[in-house]
Formats: sequence, C-alpha cells, structure tokens
Amino acid sequence: MSSSRRRNHQLRTRRQSGKHDHHFGYSFPENETKTTFPDYLLTFGEFWNENARFPIPDDRVIPVGYPYLEQRLDAYDDVKPAEQLLFISQGTIGRELSQFALKVHEDDRIDHEVVYKLHPGEYDRWEDEYPWLAEPDIRVIDEPEPPLYRLFAESTAQVGVGSTAVYEGLCFDLETFVFDTDGSDVLQPLVEDGTAATISTADELVGKMNREQRRRFDRERFFKPDAVENILQELNTILEC
Repeated sequence: MSSSRRRNHQLRTRRQSGKHDHHFGYSFPENETKTTFPDYLLTFGEFWNENARFPIPDDRVIPVGYPYLEQRLDAYDDVKPAEQLLFISQGTIGRELSQFALKVHEDDRIDHEVVYKLHPGEYDRWEDEYPWLAEPDIRVIDEPEPPLYRLFAESTAQVGVGSTAVYEGLCFDLETFVFDTDGSDVLQPLVEDGTAATISTADELVGKMNREQRRRFDRERFFKPDAVENILQELNTILEC
C-alpha cells in the first residue's frame, strides 16, 4: 500500500453532535488514553471544543461548522414565523415534558399554539405512553414531515430539556426555555450566558416569555460559518500531513 493510500486508510474523521462533558462518546474526563477514537474530530464550532475533553491533541479537534444547518437556514429563509411554541421531546424525558406541554396548552395566558415534536424513537409509542397528548388539540408531530427545521422556521419560541436540537433552534432566533428536569444540565451553558431561561411551571413560562433582555445567540461560536469550505480546507491540510 502506498504511503498516500495508507494515510487515507488511517485517517478517520467524525462529525460530532450532542457533545457535552457527560457524553460517553466524546468526553474522557479521566482517561486520556486513545483506544478506539478517531485521529481527527471535526466539530460544529469552538463551543463544542471547549465543553469536553478528548484523548487526542487539541489541534486535532477542529471546528468547521455544520453544512446541513446552513442549507436549511437558507431553504426556510422566506418562512414567516407564527406565534408557535415548539416542544422538543426525547424518550428519556418525554413523559414529564409532554405533561408540561399540556399544562401550557391549557393556560389561557399563553396564546402561542403548542406544537409537540416527538423524537423518532417515540413515534410508535407516544399514544400509549403519553395518552394526554391525544385528547386535546395539541399538534403532535409523530412523523418525519414536516421536518424539524421547518418547524423551527415557523415558530417563535422553543422548550427543550437536553437535546442538541435546541442549539439548532436558536439559529432560527427562537426564544428558548429549558424545562427543569433530569438531563437539563446539558443545556445549562445556554442558561448561564443568558441565551435561554430555565422554567419548571407554566407560571414561570408566562413570566419569562417575550423578555426583551434576552441575550442574542452567538451562532458563530456554536456553528462556525462557511462549513463546506472549512471542511474541504481541513481535509486537504490533513491529507498533506
């Protein structure tokens, strides 16, 4: 095998998502020894580099951006948002979050339409596990259409717990709330920098919605712009090593 082909064979890069300091796939807080891990890791942006420790040198963890996100932002640029509150569900916290969504839906002080976006892993079981969602006129998304990014573009606010999708929703300038339950610590960086607010009751949501002092989301820190160009440049640099 030629040296060039050998380098190509040994080069292993991986796009990452959902990374935080508790993520088994990316964070190595105590064991810095590389066993089964890519030689290079291409990340969405500087934020993701700062929030986990890897068993490879820092200069091999490279922020490049997220091409698909950039494409979807362009694709839905002409969609006009409505007074819509999007809930981002996950199987681990779906029971608690869906019950909260129902309370919000029934609160007359909140005039947003509630849309509950299920995780694909919940599509086939939500009616059995969250039957309260089937009774009121909450719009439940239990199939791939409409796409998540379309829902982001249509909405003005979002509620989540620990999904990386919440970071993507912020790129659509959504007012963002973190529901305080197990796993919400994943999104605490957004709360700490003032981009999002923690809530646990409908009263708290009412009190914090439409707050003018909300800090603007620093998109470039989380998702480096010009992703395709960055990726091509980094791959060329790596292959020349």
